[in-house]
Formats: sequence, structure tokens, C-alpha cells
Amino acid sequence: MIFLASALIGALIIIVSSFIRTNADKYLDLCIAVGLAVFAAAMIVPMDILIDHTPRPIDLSLYRIDLRLGIDPLPLGRAVLAVPLLHTLLAFIYLHLPIFLALAYGCEGNPRLIRASIVAPVIAFLFYFAVPAVGPIHIFSNYPQSPPVLMENLYSPRNCFPSMHLGWALLMALNAQKRWLKFTTWAFAAAMAVATVGLGEHYWIDLIASVPFCLGVQWGLAYADRKQISNDGLLVDWSIRTLRLFGSQSKNR
Repeated sequence: MIFLASALIGALIIIVSSFIRTNADKYLDLCIAVGLAVFAAAMIVPMDILIDHTPRPIDLSLYRIDLRLGIDPLPLGRAVLAVPLLHTLLAFIYLHLPIFLALAYGCEGNPRLIRASIVAPVIAFLFYFAVPAVGPIHIFSNYPQSPPVLMENLYSPRNCFPSMHLGWALLMALNAQKRWLKFTTWAFAAAMAVATVGLGEHYWIDLIASVPFCLGVQWGLAYADRKQISNDGLLVDWSIRTLRLFGSQSKNR
């Protein structure tokens, strides 16, 4: 519910920023604002379906991968819990992601950021079905103590691998254009990485998977844009050639 409330606040931020930016397409921004709120609410349905079809999360496998890589996520969880102010700050960053996403869009009005933010979770849902996991805080009854004790979880969303919280933060940074916004969004992405693991919502392998995943989404959208421009150019060139052909035929007559 906090995520949905943040999405509604984010929608209001996008609408307000549309009137502040002099070159903003207000109709487009209104559609994006409404779409953000609707998309956040609509995500509940596929997540419920995923829970019904994946009754046994494979968190222990992801945790073992972290251990194989030599990066146990539990010590960071203990460190964050030991500093209440840090825990509160990271929780605010993690739970209010839509607000920061809306602020990033409101600063520049970059439509590719919105497209990437919609395409990425849709594709990620396929990974959630193939690799269902809920996060250490939701599956280890003694979190963040070691060794972890596994418990049954039938209700938490299976949305660990890859981490879309870090994914959205990375997409914000990758699509930022102004220097100050690049610096701010990359700092936010670093804070989000600490929050996802420090709050027990993700494993390190989830974050590692998010990097190539987001780069792939970004590359795919850029490639689609180039193809669209190329196709538009071919259409214009064909139109000009056709008009010239008809013009030369008219002169010959």
C-alpha cells in the first residue's frame, strides 16, 4: 500500500512539474501521471497470480549463490538494524521509489525513462516466474542472524531476481541527461543498492542480475528508436523520390 500511495504522489509530482517546465507536453505528462498510478495498482494482479503458481520460493538457492560469491547479505542486514536512523532512511528510499522516479522525470521530461520503467518490470515478471524468491527478511525466521532458519511463506511477492528497485534506480541514472541529475541519480542508485540488501528484501545476486538486465532494456529501447528513425527516413526518402518521379513525368508530357 505504501508503494501505491507513493505512486499517487509521484503522479501529482509529474503533473505539477509539467506546468513548471516551459517546453512540457502537458497532455503527454498527464497520460504518464495517470499511467504511473494505474500501472502501480495493476501490478498487484500478476503478483497474486505468481504467488498462487509458485508456492515454494527458492530463496535458499539464491542465498547459497551469494555465499559461493563470498558476499553474505546477512551481515549488512545486521549492520543496518544496529543503526535505527540508517534503517529509517533506507526504508524511506526503498518504499518511496515512485516519488524519486517522478522527480527524475519531472526534471527533464525524458520519455525514454518512462518507457524503460514500464518495459523492464514487464520483462522481469518472466524472471520472477522462473526464479521465484521473496527475500531473506520474508523467508528466514531468524533474520538477519546466521545460520538462517527457513520458514514457509505463502503471501509475499516473488519479485527478487532481478531487483527492480535497483533496476528502476539504474534506469533513472542511465537516462539522466543533465550533469547534476546524473550525479544525483547515480548516488540514489548506490543508496538503493544498500537499501535492497540492508533491509533484507534482496540477495546480492539479485543486484548483480539487475545490471545487465537494465543495460539490455536500455539498449533495446535505443535500438528500437534508431530503427524508428531509420524507417521514418526511408519513408521520407521514398516519398521525395516518388514526388520527383511524378514531377519529371508531368514535365515530359
